[in-house]
Amino acid sequence: MDNPNIAGWSAMAQKYQSESDISTHEIHISPFGPGALSLGLITPKEGEKYLELGCGAAQNSIALDRRGVNTYAVDGSEKQLKNAISLISSSGARTKLIKSDLEKLDWLKPHAFDGVVSCFAAEFVTDFEKFIDSIYYTLKEGGVMLLATVHPLGAFEWDELEGYLRVNDYLNPPVEIWNEQINSDESALTIFRTLEDMYSVLISYGFTVESILEPTPLEDPLQSPYKGRYWEPYLQRFKKIPFSLVFTARK
Repeated sequence: MDNPNIAGWSAMAQKYQSESDISTHEIHISPFGPGALSLGLITPKEGEKYLELGCGAAQNSIALDRRGVNTYAVDGSEKQLKNAISLISSSGARTKLIKSDLEKLDWLKPHAFDGVVSCFAAEFVTDFEKFIDSIYYTLKEGGVMLLATVHPLGAFEWDELEGYLRVNDYLNPPVEIWNEQINSDESALTIFRTLEDMYSVLISYGFTVESILEPTPLEDPLQSPYKGRYWEPYLQRFKKIPFSLVFTARK
C-alpha cells in the first residue's frame, strides 16, 4: 500500500501536471526561476548515467536525455509515472522509469551513476539521512548530486495584505500536514528542514558541497523553465522569499 506522501503526490498529479508549465529542455529548480543547466550547476556529458529521484512526469530526465545522457527516473506514484510515460513517448526520450518509494532505495547498486538529480522530493521523505546515504552509495566517485527542495521559510505563513512572512520559530520549522486531497484517514507531510540541518547531513555522509542557492524569479518570469497557473498566486511572495533551497554536492 502506498505511504501517505505517495498517495498525496498521486492525488495532486493531474492538477499539478496540467497547471504547471515544466520544460523538458532544462532542469527546474525554482518556480519562475532559472534552470540548473543554464546556471551551470551540473554539466552532464554525453554517455553519462544519471538517476532522477522523485521524477513526477520525468521532465528533468528528458532534458538530460536530450543531451545524450542515459537517464533513469524514479517515482513512487503510479499516476505521476503515467504522465511520465506519455511525455517520454511524445518526446522520443529513452528514459527508463522505475516505480519505487523513495523511503526504500535499498535496491540501488553501488557506484552506478555519474549524477543524481532530485527536485522537490526530499521534503516528502521522512528519513532524510537514509535518503542522502542512498544517493551517496549509488554515485560513482566524483559523481555529482543536484538537490532542490522547499526552503525552510516555506513553512511559515505569508501575510498577503502586508506582504511579509510571519516567522515564529525558524530553528524548529513546523511540519505541514495535508490530507484534503487524499481519500484516506492518513495525512501526507511536507517536512521543512533548516539549511544547517541539511548541510550537516550532506557533510556527514561524505559529500563536498559545491554550491548553495536560494533562487529568485527571473526578471521575465515567463522565460523560466518552471511556471504555470499552479504557481502564479505565489509569484509576489517568491520575489521576497525563496521557494527553494538548492545544493550541488560531489562524492
